Amino acid sequence: MHESIGKEVKILSNLINRYITNMSNFQKAQQATSSNTWIIAYLIRNKDQDVFQKDLEKAFSITRSTTSKVIKLMEQKELIKREPVTYDRRLKKLILTDKAYELYHHVKAEYQQLETLLTQNISKADKKLLIDLLKQLQTNMKETM
Repeated sequence: MHESIGKEVKILSNLINRYITNMSNFQKAQQATSSNTWIIAYLIRNKDQDVFQKDLEKAFSITRSTTSKVIKLMEQKELIKREPVTYDRRLKKLILTDKAYELYHHVKAEYQQLETLLTQNISKADKKLLIDLLKQLQTNMKETM
């Protein structure tokens, strides 16, 4: 049987999504999709700088229209706000609400547990190699689009 990277990545993605769905804090997490929680985590990691829609597009390799829809839904769920910046009236930075921070704190430990589960029995060197390989696969895909 032929091994397929795409198939294996899809299976892993399905398993991760199933794990997230079964988290004990999932009732809290249901306020947001898993992509919302990744975006919240990204905004928290980059809280010392202004983050805009284009930054999410680049960070997650998603289209402008998809990003716009996600941001609009997150605003409706009161997870983020858009605020104008003084140096360019056309730009609106993304700001997390208290509700988003609360959600993040509820699921953060379980996401860390997921990462531990995923990397058990994998050396630091192999983890780095895997991440490097996944990034190269992403680059290969981006170059074809």
